[in-house]
Amino acid sequence: MIFNILNYRLKSSVLRYKRGITFVELLIAILIFSIIVTSLYSAFRVGLTAYKRGERFASCYQGIRLALDSIALDLRNSYKFSESDVRFKAEESKVSFYTLKNFTSEQHKDNFQICKIEYWKEDKELFRKVFAGNLAFSEEEVSAGLLLDNLSEFSIEFPYKDEEAQSVVWNDYWLASDELPLAVKIYLKIDEPETGQPIELTKIIYIPTGELGRPEE
Repeated sequence: MIFNILNYRLKSSVLRYKRGITFVELLIAILIFSIIVTSLYSAFRVGLTAYKRGERFASCYQGIRLALDSIALDLRNSYKFSESDVRFKAEESKVSFYTLKNFTSEQHKDNFQICKIEYWKEDKELFRKVFAGNLAFSEEEVSAGLLLDNLSEFSIEFPYKDEEAQSVVWNDYWLASDELPLAVKIYLKIDEPETGQPIELTKIIYIPTGELGRPEE
């Protein structure tokens, strides 16, 4: 009797095994699988979006940093055109000056030349123009190079001595015709193209041969 009961249960288990899974079980399995795949895809998509956003931010930041480095290199080598007229001119969103630049070639390893440099903002672009050689002493037009785009703000300030407060103040003009400024504060702000997120940097560039602005100016 016991043997028959055990044999019956064994046959029932074998039949259930051979029968396979039901349609409801199949739907549940598909649902679970779909949830897992959707979760993995969502996590991958979020990570990919964050990576692309970081890449764009890094590219914009690198561009603005390189632009500031270019301006700094030119300003540090600023050159007095003459004792009475240094020809350092600063206007709203524009600065022009003379500097020494090294043009390396196979024939001349250290070929320093006096160059006239101009930086200016036009619409949302920052341009740099170089008058090299004989062009440095003429007004002949040369082609300008785009240094930075998506530029929303470009400001230039110079240090002046405040006699009353016995401190240094920054002004957005330079009127001295016989001296270079001791330093130049450059502020650049760009908007990341897709998100419009602002990226801004400020750099103070010291000029070794410069002087503080005089209060009477």
